[in-house]
Amino acid sequence: MEKRVLAEAPKGLPEWAAVSFYDPETKELYLPAICGGNEAAVLLSLGFDGTKYVRDGDHIYAPVSWLEREFPENREFFMAAKEKHRLLSEQG
Repeated sequence: MEKRVLAEAPKGLPEWAAVSFYDPETKELYLPAICGGNEAAVLLSLGFDGTKYVRDGDHIYAPVSWLEREFPENREFFMAAKEKHRLLSEQG
């Protein structure tokens, strides 16, 4: 699992909110669960769905494919995060 900072955290948000994880085996990108709203509620939903997630310290990171399905209203944000990840990967 690769940990990467996608950008500076937006004003008023902690640094962990700009962190992502990437699983090169599954090619899945994980974003902070807070991207879906309440982090605890997202964790419960992930567990209910049996969806794999990443825990880093006190924070949960959910697969972007799951986030897109569960929170379609944030799709543009998720697409931008995937594009940023792709660009950073190309840079090495």
